[in-house]
Amino acid sequence: MNALALLLAIEPVACHERVYDAVVLDVIDGDTFWAMVEVGMGIHYRVKIRAAHADAPETRGKNKDPIRGPKAEEFTRAWLAEYGNVVYIVNDKPGKYNRRRIAEVYRPGSSESWSEALHRTGNVR
Repeated sequence: MNALALLLAIEPVACHERVYDAVVLDVIDGDTFWAMVEVGMGIHYRVKIRAAHADAPETRGKNKDPIRGPKAEEFTRAWLAEYGNVVYIVNDKPGKYNRRRIAEVYRPGSSESWSEALHRTGNVR
């Protein structure tokens, strides 16, 4: 088999990550926020984003944690605001009942995701 045929026979290892630019609009709690996400061709959607692989203490409802919930929310506000509320949404998927998107979130120039930062700082249940 010649080199060209070999190259054509090998299926490329593709990066299946979808990356979207987004601007944070409002933080709901430690692991959820609203964002305006650019999906391409000048189209933007307002989307609720939840951290993948992280479950922060609640700030509302019957499972409310009055001490750790607000602390996690404040951490998220500060983490997202550090780069002007501009983030990258990676590998999003529908959440329960399709009411929100579960995603990895990164700040420009950072290799640490929001989920990793929540874990590193102890802002998860």
